[in-house]
Amino acid sequence: MDSMLKKLEKYAENLESIVQDRTAQLMDEKQKTDMLLYRMLPPCALLINNLFLQPLKLVTSNHFGVQLGFGE
Repeated sequence: MDSMLKKLEKYAENLESIVQDRTAQLMDEKQKTDMLLYRMLPPCALLINNLFLQPLKLVTSNHFGVQLGFGE
């Protein structure tokens, strides 16, 4: 029973290491992809893309039973 617990702990540590390595690889590839897009797309397209990546601030107000929403 003790050896099985040690094997499971070793397996969990190994999985954590693999996840960290794959996450680092994913971030590297994402950075490469972003750089490629920045080189290929015109600046106005990049500005629009960045606007969509930012969270939208929404302000709402209620007038005469009608709710209005304004987004920045």
